[in-house]
Amino acid sequence: ESLVKALGAQGIKMDITSGKSLVSSLEKMADHPQIDAIKALTIRCMMLSKYCCTSESADHSLSHFALNLPLYTHFTSPIRRYADLVVHRVLKCALEIESLVKQKLRAGVNE
Repeated sequence: ESLVKALGAQGIKMDITSGKSLVSSLEKMADHPQIDAIKALTIRCMMLSKYCCTSESADHSLSHFALNLPLYTHFTSPIRRYADLVVHRVLKCALEIESLVKQKLRAGVNE
């Protein structure tokens, strides 16, 4: 918020209500002579990432601000890259099944 105020004093508007609005704000000032410094300061002002297990997260706020995603999963260790692939394959499969079920329900097919 302090960066938003400082930029505002310079006549630069930045919307930080969501990741999407932040990206949009930065894109609008792409031709600004100090865009590189503004981007660097924007990143420095962001909260550090918090890694947790879903069972350890009391508020279950597992969104990713920069990617503008309501739910997000990520394994940080290189030895867990296979687990990362498996999780993403399972999620993709689940989303495809959900889509097929919705199509059948719209078509009136109950199987």
